[in-house]
Amino acid sequence: MTLYAAWMRLPVSYVRHDGADRYETAMLAAVRDFPEGAEVAIVATGERFPDALAASGLAGVVEAPILLTRINTLSPACDYALRALGVKKIYVLGDTKAVSAGIEAEFRKRYFVTRLGGPDRYYTARDIADEAVRLGASRTEVFLALGSNFPDALAMSSIAAQKHITVLLTRTGDLHSEAAAAIKGAGVGRVYVAGDTRAVSANAASQVSALGTSVTRWGGRDRYATAAAVISGATATWGIKVTRIGLATGANWPDALTGGAAMDSRTVSCS
Repeated sequence: MTLYAAWMRLPVSYVRHDGADRYETAMLAAVRDFPEGAEVAIVATGERFPDALAASGLAGVVEAPILLTRINTLSPACDYALRALGVKKIYVLGDTKAVSAGIEAEFRKRYFVTRLGGPDRYYTARDIADEAVRLGASRTEVFLALGSNFPDALAMSSIAAQKHITVLLTRTGDLHSEAAAAIKGAGVGRVYVAGDTRAVSANAASQVSALGTSVTRWGGRDRYATAAAVISGATATWGIKVTRIGLATGANWPDALTGGAAMDSRTVSCS
């Protein structure tokens, strides 16, 4: 019986986070799924996806929601969520082309702020991973996904948050040097690859293996099949008991990005 068929045989209740836009949806997910508040929050731009793709592992370690803002103007929904949750520390993702220096300065008036990010998405992913590992994320396991598109990395987000496993990004044809350095530097023993060889090529996977690391691939014919493969692989690997499933559109990224980090330890996500 497929996961879908098994799920459809169960009585299901639904909770929808549905703001007027991506910023309000992120706010609602954060406030509703962190009812006791959160001391730490992660803030990324809502205008593009790359900088926050790798944030879920860190979000799980520090028990933080992911909130979205515009690049040059602080989103009122983000501002409201930070205040409502009682946040004391903010991780800002990406360089000032993602979240401006002006917004960072505004944050610093009220919060302790750490910016994680550099010249591109691959560097930013490694910077986030290094911080997560420093704070207690797994040193032995890593997720790897294509950095030029969002679905595969986001399919891993709730598992990464739950299991405290960092997400690294790569190009299709070759393992990116930043991902390789992070894997080698932490002494990672197993890498879980999201997507088929059209997303992360056999050559890139072999370069991971050449670092002395075992590779497990979870992928399918499209983003939806890959999301299902990630769920099946994770439940088999870690014995995760699935009682809640998060659903978001697979055609765009903001809702899955912020929803994945907000899910608790009983939840996995589909795109």
